[in-house]
Amino acid sequence: MKLLCAVLWTAVVAGTPDFASCFVAGPRLAPRVSVAVNALLKCRAENSAFSTTSSRRMRRRRVLTATAQGPGMDIDAEGSGKEIRVDIKGGIQGIPKESWDGLLRPDESPFLEHDWLYAMEKSKCATVDTGWQPQHLAVTASEGSSALIAAVPLYVKYHSMGEFIFDQSWADASQRAGLPYYPKLLVGVPFTPASGARVLIDPSLNEKTRKVVRKTIAMFLRKLAHDNNISSVHVNFCTEEEVEAFTSSGFSHRKGLQYHWRNQDRKSDDNANNGDNNRGVAGKMTAAESTVVLGPSSATQSEIAQQTVTAAQEGDNGTSPKKYADFDSYLGNFASKRRIKIRRERRSVYEDAGVSVTAYRGDDITDNMMETAFFIYKSTIDKMMYGRLYLNIGLFKELAQSFKRNIVLILAEKNGKVVAGTFNVVKAGRFYGRYWGAFETVKNLHFEACYYKAIEFCIENGLDVMEPGAGGGDFKFLRGFDPAIVNSCHYCTHPGLRGAVDSFLDEERASIDEYDQYLTERSALADRTKIANASTSANAEKAGARNRGDCD
Repeated sequence: MKLLCAVLWTAVVAGTPDFASCFVAGPRLAPRVSVAVNALLKCRAENSAFSTTSSRRMRRRRVLTATAQGPGMDIDAEGSGKEIRVDIKGGIQGIPKESWDGLLRPDESPFLEHDWLYAMEKSKCATVDTGWQPQHLAVTASEGSSALIAAVPLYVKYHSMGEFIFDQSWADASQRAGLPYYPKLLVGVPFTPASGARVLIDPSLNEKTRKVVRKTIAMFLRKLAHDNNISSVHVNFCTEEEVEAFTSSGFSHRKGLQYHWRNQDRKSDDNANNGDNNRGVAGKMTAAESTVVLGPSSATQSEIAQQTVTAAQEGDNGTSPKKYADFDSYLGNFASKRRIKIRRERRSVYEDAGVSVTAYRGDDITDNMMETAFFIYKSTIDKMMYGRLYLNIGLFKELAQSFKRNIVLILAEKNGKVVAGTFNVVKAGRFYGRYWGAFETVKNLHFEACYYKAIEFCIENGLDVMEPGAGGGDFKFLRGFDPAIVNSCHYCTHPGLRGAVDSFLDEERASIDEYDQYLTERSALADRTKIANASTSANAEKAGARNRGDCD
């Protein structure tokens, strides 16, 4: 797929008229992808709708307008018989903390909390000067109403760095075709590859109303991009419900792959019939939920919290997957050779190198520890030729004051001195690994601090999932982190570019799905016998297909 992407954009840049003639790695894909190339070449000839923007002008502050009168718009909420009001508020300080956080479900991502976003902006990590201009949306039931029913973390982006959904190739092809790609609109959280809601909606609203609000926001973002001569809108790391709403509103769906650890003891007989119950409850819509209501319901936050906890604890059949009892029970799910290797890696840290590794949470974390965490993060950036210091010490100091409740620091010490560590965030049963660094090289310490100690922490505290972030797939997969699909939605205002991206994403989604299935069937924690049987069955099926003449 990487080769496909590279050849596709090379063909666009070179102006190759016939992509099929230069695509030799996969002739089956050539006809479909050549359509994408021709669409982009057409963009080059029809780019009069866009004015070329110099790099100096590109970084100017953009004041988005939803209407000619100002930064707001009344929109008909389909099916409700009412209008909702969408206002562009600028920075997160323009929306009260209690109003913003009131839209979050108890199990929502910690990175969507007002305190996290405010720290990013106050520390000047996410500002127009760094290419992240906040333009957050506030949604009310009508003009004149101050009660939020929804909000959206929105940024005008002047580059594609710090997003972890990579569209630089699209930008390069667009620019070379004469279409300025920046600025663009991004819905998401700066520097954070963690999934979560991107349209934050009052939890008391019923599901039908929530669907209407999502679709209304999707159409508003499209109009916002067109009205402000912006190339595209990107909704990164969104939920499956949002994918449904945005794709039905003309956005393209993109899939990516991460690796997550799940606290499920697969060797336990109690899990034999649970299947994918940990993925959530497929609830049925009640009669009350079939009506669109833009006002608050009688459900209280405590009731919603209790419902969320119950849903997390129960599977579709009312049972809960059995969790690991301890680290040894986690190791018991591996093949013998892998168990021995992991134990050897841990011993090399504690016994051979004489390092101690400790997890600190919440109020146990001192201000000095938070400053150390910054320099741990910075140490990794400094070592990488391509490293980018997105964050500053001001962010860590601000988080120490306002966000410590969700922070876990794993610090490695040798002879009374911190030599390495990780910065992590925990909320609602999920552990998010964010930043790793080391002042001193110790063999296997990266695996211990980033994976094993973190997994041990999750088991001891009954957490459900660990998301270690982007990258490092091979290391994670071998240590019991299984593939997890992440979603994003994209809309390009120019029809030629939109068609090219659509064609590319059609192929990429198929490739991601195939790879996800391949890895899932070969999980490091899976039953070896089942894998062998599945492989034998697949080979037999292919052989039968060849005999029937069904294969190429």
